[in-house]
Amino acid sequence: MDGAQLSACIEIQWQDWLQRFHEYLDLWDQRGFFRMFRHWLQREGVRQRLLAFPDGERRLTNVLHLGEVLHQAETERRLGISGLLKWLAEQMDPGMEAAEEHQLRLERDENAVRLVTVHKSKGLQYPVVFCAFSWKHSEIERGGEEQVFFHDPSRAHQLVRDLGPEISDDHRNRAGEEKLAENVRLLYVAMTRAKNRCYLVWAA
Repeated sequence: MDGAQLSACIEIQWQDWLQRFHEYLDLWDQRGFFRMFRHWLQREGVRQRLLAFPDGERRLTNVLHLGEVLHQAETERRLGISGLLKWLAEQMDPGMEAAEEHQLRLERDENAVRLVTVHKSKGLQYPVVFCAFSWKHSEIERGGEEQVFFHDPSRAHQLVRDLGPEISDDHRNRAGEEKLAENVRLLYVAMTRAKNRCYLVWAA
Protein backbone atom coordinates (compact mmCIF):
# COMPACT_ATOMS: atom_id res chain seq x y z
CA MET A 1 0.00 0.00 0.00
CA ASP A 2 1.50 3.31 -1.08
CA GLY A 3 1.03 6.70 0.58
CA ALA A 4 -1.97 7.65 -1.54
CA GLN A 5 -3.78 4.41 -0.76
CA LEU A 6 -3.02 4.75 2.95
CA SER A 7 -4.32 8.32 2.92
CA ALA A 8 -7.52 7.24 1.15
CA CYS A 9 -8.03 4.41 3.65
CA ILE A 10 -7.60 6.76 6.62
CA GLU A 11 -10.03 9.23 5.03
CA ILE A 12 -12.68 6.51 4.67
CA GLN A 13 -12.23 5.45 8.31
CA TRP A 14 -12.38 9.07 9.45
CA GLN A 15 -15.66 9.63 7.58
CA ASP A 16 -17.05 6.45 9.13
CA TRP A 17 -16.18 7.71 12.61
CA LEU A 18 -17.77 11.08 11.91
CA GLN A 19 -20.95 9.40 10.71
CA ARG A 20 -21.16 7.18 13.77
CA PHE A 21 -20.73 10.07 16.19
CA HIS A 22 -23.29 12.14 14.29
CA GLU A 23 -25.69 9.26 14.91
CA TYR A 24 -24.81 9.27 18.63
CA LEU A 25 -25.47 13.01 18.74
CA ASP A 26 -28.86 12.60 17.05
CA LEU A 27 -29.82 9.79 19.45
CA TRP A 28 -28.79 11.93 22.44
CA ASP A 29 -30.84 14.84 21.14
CA GLN A 30 -33.93 12.72 20.48
CA ARG A 31 -33.88 10.11 23.28
CA GLY A 32 -31.65 11.57 26.01
CA PHE A 33 -28.10 11.02 27.21
CA PHE A 34 -28.47 7.62 28.87
CA ARG A 35 -30.11 5.97 25.87
CA MET A 36 -27.22 7.21 23.71
CA PHE A 37 -24.67 6.16 26.36
CA ARG A 38 -25.97 2.58 26.50
CA HIS A 39 -26.05 2.34 22.70
CA TRP A 40 -22.47 3.65 22.54
CA LEU A 41 -21.27 1.11 25.12
CA GLN A 42 -22.74 -1.77 23.13
CA ARG A 43 -21.86 -0.63 19.61
CA GLU A 44 -18.25 0.26 20.41
CA GLY A 45 -17.67 -2.83 22.58
CA VAL A 46 -16.54 -0.59 25.44
CA ARG A 47 -16.96 -3.23 28.17
CA GLN A 48 -14.89 -5.86 26.39
CA ARG A 49 -12.19 -3.40 25.36
CA LEU A 50 -11.77 -1.94 28.85
CA LEU A 51 -11.81 -5.31 30.61
CA ALA A 52 -8.89 -6.39 28.41
CA PHE A 53 -6.62 -4.04 30.41
CA PRO A 54 -4.97 -5.22 33.66
CA ASP A 55 -6.99 -2.57 35.54
CA GLY A 56 -10.02 -3.09 33.32
CA GLU A 57 -12.57 -3.45 36.12
CA ARG A 58 -11.51 -0.11 37.52
CA ARG A 59 -11.69 1.60 34.13
CA LEU A 60 -15.10 0.15 33.33
CA THR A 61 -16.55 1.04 36.73
CA ASN A 62 -15.35 4.61 36.35
CA VAL A 63 -16.93 4.92 32.89
CA LEU A 64 -20.25 3.46 34.11
CA HIS A 65 -20.18 5.72 37.16
CA LEU A 66 -19.59 8.75 34.94
CA GLY A 67 -22.59 7.72 32.83
CA GLU A 68 -24.78 7.49 35.94
CA VAL A 69 -23.62 10.88 37.20
CA LEU A 70 -24.33 12.55 33.84
CA HIS A 71 -27.73 10.89 33.58
CA GLN A 72 -28.63 12.07 37.09
CA ALA A 73 -27.49 15.63 36.35
CA GLU A 74 -29.41 15.68 33.06
CA THR A 75 -32.59 14.42 34.73
CA GLU A 76 -32.51 16.50 37.92
CA ARG A 77 -31.41 19.74 36.24
CA ARG A 78 -33.33 19.15 32.99
CA LEU A 79 -30.25 19.85 30.92
CA GLY A 80 -29.96 19.62 27.17
CA ILE A 81 -26.79 18.65 25.35
CA SER A 82 -25.08 22.04 25.70
CA GLY A 83 -26.17 22.40 29.33
CA LEU A 84 -24.88 18.96 30.29
CA LEU A 85 -21.53 19.53 28.57
CA LYS A 86 -21.18 22.85 30.41
CA TRP A 87 -22.06 21.17 33.72
CA LEU A 88 -19.45 18.45 33.10
CA ALA A 89 -16.79 21.08 32.30
CA GLU A 90 -17.58 22.83 35.59
CA GLN A 91 -17.25 19.56 37.53
CA MET A 92 -13.86 18.91 35.89
CA ASP A 93 -12.52 22.31 36.94
CA PRO A 94 -9.46 21.60 39.15
CA GLY A 95 -10.37 24.55 41.34
CA MET A 96 -13.78 23.09 42.17
CA GLU A 97 -14.11 20.53 44.98
CA ALA A 98 -15.79 17.38 43.69
CA ALA A 99 -18.90 16.14 45.46
CA GLU A 100 -18.37 12.90 47.40
CA GLU A 101 -20.80 10.97 45.20
CA HIS A 102 -18.76 11.96 42.15
CA GLN A 103 -15.49 10.47 43.44
CA LEU A 104 -14.12 7.54 41.45
CA ARG A 105 -15.54 4.42 43.02
CA LEU A 106 -12.43 2.29 42.78
CA GLU A 107 -9.89 4.82 44.06
CA ARG A 108 -9.04 2.49 46.93
CA ASP A 109 -7.17 -0.57 48.05
CA GLU A 110 -9.04 -3.62 46.76
CA ASN A 111 -8.38 -5.49 50.00
CA ALA A 112 -9.52 -2.72 52.32
CA VAL A 113 -12.73 -2.86 54.34
CA ARG A 114 -15.18 -0.18 53.22
CA LEU A 115 -17.74 1.44 55.50
CA VAL A 116 -20.61 2.84 53.43
CA THR A 117 -24.21 3.79 54.00
CA VAL A 118 -26.89 1.64 52.39
CA HIS A 119 -27.89 4.55 50.15
CA LYS A 120 -24.37 4.90 48.78
CA SER A 121 -24.00 1.16 48.26
CA LYS A 122 -26.77 1.07 45.62
CA GLY A 123 -25.46 -0.29 42.35
CA LEU A 124 -22.26 -1.65 43.95
CA GLN A 125 -21.25 -5.18 44.94
CA TYR A 126 -18.72 -6.63 47.35
CA PRO A 127 -17.46 -10.21 47.89
CA VAL A 128 -18.47 -10.17 51.58
CA VAL A 129 -20.95 -7.82 53.25
CA PHE A 130 -21.57 -7.20 56.95
CA CYS A 131 -24.94 -5.57 57.70
CA ALA A 132 -24.69 -4.02 61.14
CA PHE A 133 -27.29 -2.04 63.10
CA SER A 134 -30.03 -2.99 60.62
CA TRP A 135 -32.64 -2.99 63.38
CA LYS A 136 -32.09 0.65 64.41
CA HIS A 137 -34.39 3.58 63.68
CA SER A 138 -37.35 1.52 62.44
CA GLU A 139 -39.79 3.01 64.92
CA ILE A 140 -41.09 6.53 65.45
CA GLU A 141 -39.21 7.98 68.41
CA ARG A 142 -41.48 9.44 71.04
CA GLY A 143 -40.67 12.34 73.26
CA GLY A 144 -39.11 15.60 72.19
CA GLU A 145 -39.96 16.71 68.66
CA GLU A 146 -41.58 13.74 66.94
CA GLN A 147 -40.93 13.35 63.21
CA VAL A 148 -44.37 12.14 62.14
CA PHE A 149 -44.32 12.19 58.32
CA PHE A 150 -46.76 10.13 56.24
CA HIS A 151 -48.64 10.15 52.93
CA ASP A 152 -52.25 11.15 53.55
CA PRO A 153 -54.72 9.13 51.40
CA SER A 154 -57.39 11.81 51.97
CA ARG A 155 -55.10 14.34 50.23
CA ALA A 156 -54.16 12.33 47.14
CA HIS A 157 -51.32 10.69 49.12
CA GLN A 158 -49.45 13.96 49.60
CA LEU A 159 -46.60 13.91 52.08
CA VAL A 160 -47.67 15.68 55.29
CA ARG A 161 -46.32 16.13 58.79
CA ASP A 162 -48.41 16.12 61.94
CA LEU A 163 -47.02 18.96 64.04
CA GLY A 164 -49.29 18.32 67.01
CA PRO A 165 -49.46 19.37 69.74
CA GLU A 166 -51.68 16.29 70.08
CA ILE A 167 -50.51 13.80 67.44
CA SER A 168 -53.19 11.26 66.63
CA ASP A 169 -52.42 7.56 66.99
CA ASP A 170 -53.63 7.01 63.41
CA HIS A 171 -51.06 9.45 62.04
CA ARG A 172 -48.34 8.02 64.23
CA ASN A 173 -49.18 4.48 63.07
CA ARG A 174 -49.18 5.50 59.39
CA ALA A 175 -45.82 7.21 59.81
CA GLY A 176 -44.43 4.16 61.60
CA GLU A 177 -45.61 1.78 58.88
CA GLU A 178 -44.08 3.93 56.13
CA LYS A 179 -40.78 4.24 57.98
CA LEU A 180 -40.63 0.50 58.57
CA ALA A 181 -41.47 -0.21 54.91
CA GLU A 182 -38.65 2.09 53.74
CA ASN A 183 -36.20 0.43 56.11
CA VAL A 184 -37.22 -3.01 54.83
CA ARG A 185 -36.46 -1.81 51.29
CA LEU A 186 -33.06 -0.52 52.45
CA LEU A 187 -32.39 -3.82 54.23
CA TYR A 188 -33.06 -5.63 50.94
CA VAL A 189 -30.56 -3.35 49.18
CA ALA A 190 -27.93 -3.96 51.88
CA MET A 191 -28.30 -7.76 51.84
CA THR A 192 -28.16 -8.02 48.04
CA ARG A 193 -24.81 -6.16 47.74
CA ALA A 194 -22.94 -9.39 48.57
CA LYS A 195 -21.45 -11.54 45.80
CA ASN A 196 -20.40 -14.50 47.97
CA ARG A 197 -21.50 -14.07 51.57
CA CYS A 198 -23.60 -11.75 53.71
CA TYR A 199 -23.47 -11.47 57.51
CA LEU A 200 -26.61 -9.96 59.02
CA VAL A 201 -26.23 -8.75 62.60
CA TRP A 202 -29.44 -8.61 64.60
CA ALA A 203 -30.43 -7.73 68.15
CA ALA A 204 -33.44 -7.93 70.41
